[in-house]
Amino acid sequence: MKKIISFIFFIVAIAIIVLILRNNGLPNIGNNTIDEGPIKKYIGIEFLFTEDDKIFVQYEHIDPPQDLFTITQDIALQQNWEFASEDYGEMGILVEKIKDKENGESKKYWQYFMDLQQPQVSAEKFYPTPGQYIQWKFQASEF
Repeated sequence: MKKIISFIFFIVAIAIIVLILRNNGLPNIGNNTIDEGPIKKYIGIEFLFTEDDKIFVQYEHIDPPQDLFTITQDIALQQNWEFASEDYGEMGILVEKIKDKENGESKKYWQYFMDLQQPQVSAEKFYPTPGQYIQWKFQASEF
């Protein structure tokens, strides 16, 4: 009987550990962490202007979902940053300026990454989901 109780206790402990590790699946973002509470309620967005100038924003997910372009434009407005874009029709909208960094400056351009991968779709066609981590990087283009 003791073996059965010990086995059940062991299984419950493993299940609790798995659940804890599963809910902490966002990448480490230095000192910036998404608030405790219902973590799946927020989208983490980090803006990398330079290596030393990084700003992390928690953006509350709302229904209906918003595209990344609209979210970025909204954050820029809230932060009182300059923001510019160009609509290229079927190719999508290109973010051209955030804060004081403008495309072409030092041959760098604004590019976004989702969970450290670069999606092959423009920002207005990408709909982040709660719990995702997005980075806007001002860097030389790999293409």
